[in-house]
Amino acid sequence: MLDKTDAKPNSRYKILDPKKFEEMARRKESSSVSALKHTCAAQATQQRSQNSNFNGYKYRIYYEDTDAGGVVYYANYLKFFERARTDFLRELGISQSELLAKENLAFVVRKCTVEYLTPARLDDVLEISVEVKNISAAAILLHQVTRKSDTICSRLEVEIVCVDATNFKPKRIPQKITNSLSLTAYH
Repeated sequence: MLDKTDAKPNSRYKILDPKKFEEMARRKESSSVSALKHTCAAQATQQRSQNSNFNGYKYRIYYEDTDAGGVVYYANYLKFFERARTDFLRELGISQSELLAKENLAFVVRKCTVEYLTPARLDDVLEISVEVKNISAAAILLHQVTRKSDTICSRLEVEIVCVDATNFKPKRIPQKITNSLSLTAYH
């Protein structure tokens, strides 16, 4: 666990809550193990987003991140969101560099909408969440929130598309990635 003096990302996401999984399996509330895993992951994601002890990826604000007014320059939030998405994928065992080298696939941003609510300042520590809202054959819709303590600074909705790295045409997301992401999807 990182405290507010540490500037490195914090990987604190749990895909499955083992106790809930075992309890549900014992009671046989679901007919498949896959459905149980998905239910537990969705509950864990929902709890993360509602919990005031927010669990996300932490990044410290440096002088280079601020503008002349002493607040984080608006475009830099996109960099923080990108870092959190990359760390989120790494935590799920998805390496974008390996995806590019081995399968010639890349994830690119197709569109995004950012809402700026409260400014962040020099030396603040921001926590950034990543939640999967929807997965289609070639695209992923994500919702991200930047917080400073319990205050929301900004929100992002971003559509990421899987493309062939040579011609940048959309390609189907590999099944292993879809499976990993679907375990974290928010419903």
